[in-house]
Amino acid sequence: MARIGIDGTAIARQGKGVSRYQKNIIQSLAALESSHEYYVFLNAAQEISPLVTKPNWHFIKERIEKS
Repeated sequence: MARIGIDGTAIARQGKGVSRYQKNIIQSLAALESSHEYYVFLNAAQEISPLVTKPNWHFIKERIEKS
């Protein structure tokens, strides 16, 4: 079993481009049967509904400030 981290900081509710790409990667990986643990890192300011509700998927919100 592997622990896999995924950058989801560009995901937005009505996002396009990188946001859509990140959502599609997450949803495609979640469709696979896997014993791996997935950790998706999100910006705490993001207001999105859960993308995956499987027990091996963890969504971590951190405050990310742009400089």
